[in-house]
Parts: sequence; C-alpha cells; structure tokens
Amino acid sequence: MMLKNPALKRYCVACGNAFLARRKTAIYCSTTCRCRDYRQRQKLKGKPNARSTKCVATQNKVPFVVTCIECNAKMWLHSRNHHKLYCSRACQQRAYLARKAQKVNVRVVYAAHEQAAR
Repeated sequence: MMLKNPALKRYCVACGNAFLARRKTAIYCSTTCRCRDYRQRQKLKGKPNARSTKCVATQNKVPFVVTCIECNAKMWLHSRNHHKLYCSRACQQRAYLARKAQKVNVRVVYAAHEQAAR
C-alpha cells in the first residue's frame, strides 16, 4: 500500500501493528490499545487498574446509618456520599413539592396581608 504522506504511517507502541495516524502525535492504533497500555503501566507502578479501583475503594470505606429526612427510612452510606439527605429520588421530589407549596402559601398570605393593610 503506497501512502501519499509516509509520515502518517505509524506503528502502535502497544501492539506493534501499522496504522494510519490522523495526528502527528498519535502513538496508539486504537482506544483499546491505549487503555491496555495504560493498565499495564499502572500495574508496573503497583497501582490497581481502573476496573478494580471501585472494589478496593469501597472496601476501605466505613459505612454508617442515616435516616431520610422525608420518610425516616434508614440507609447505609459510605463516606463518599455522606451528604445524601433522601433515600430515593421520589423522597427528594416529594420534599421539593412540599417546599414549593409552602412558598406559594406564604406568598398568598403575604399578598392578603398587604391588601388588608391598605
């Protein structure tokens, strides 16, 4: 195969296959090779790869129990999501609608109070 620009023909540093580079700085033939090479480099450094990081991270976290502020259900949380207030999206939405209704009621009472003052 004859290329118009021979500078675009490269060899992948991970698998050694020839490929046509779209950029001057390309060194990998595909995302698969890039990820495979990254994981191999991390393993040589003694770091866990991206696939096992989640498992290791959750083993080191100490869970604790909190209660949902809407329905008082108990939920186990880890330190990474310790700020969670509601047990589900439904409880979060219920609380939002209650706050929204309370604002509307306050505005109606305030408007009625202003009219009475006039």
